[in-house]
Amino acid sequence: PYFEERSFWGWKIVRYDNPWVDLLPGDIVISVNEHRIETPGEAQKVWQSLRAADEIRVAAFRLEKPFELRFKVLGAAQPKTP
Repeated sequence: PYFEERSFWGWKIVRYDNPWVDLLPGDIVISVNEHRIETPGEAQKVWQSLRAADEIRVAAFRLEKPFELRFKVLGAAQPKTP
């Protein structure tokens, strides 16, 4: 967890070794698909919501500048039409 002025702000990346995703140690993840994750329960809700997501958006900060990562989910579940 990352705190600023005693308030929870996001999750600081300590180590990340995936060359396919542009996250670096020191980056601070603020939200996933516009959902803040402050508690384990919220993390579980976000994780479950990704099952039906057609895109994953990660809002983060690097060196105090905001950025967003976007990933298209291939083979995402589509609602059935009658």
